[in-house]
Amino acid sequence: AELTDTVDEVDLRAIRSKVSTIEGVREIATCRGRLVGGALVVDVEVIANKDDLSASACRQIAERIRVALLDDPHVLDGKTLKDAAVNVVPAVKICPVVATMPSESDL
Repeated sequence: AELTDTVDEVDLRAIRSKVSTIEGVREIATCRGRLVGGALVVDVEVIANKDDLSASACRQIAERIRVALLDDPHVLDGKTLKDAAVNVVPAVKICPVVATMPSESDL
């Protein structure tokens, strides 16, 4: 589910690579980019590595990601990253009882 508006896939790969190194990130759900006045603006949705995070903890991870992206002048190899909107959601918690139940195809 990657949407791009004339944004080079190499740039989005660089963003995903940088985001994946941030503590608390389990998975990058979406990474979209668009050009605004020649500069790149990205929207990133991340799944945290824990399922019991508060909204405040998710916001702290999101801000760490945003700062890491905006403070690294080399993240886009000479191109300008104008802004990053980051959303972090906790990992899905799987009920232990449901996890042991047979799947629909097994029935």
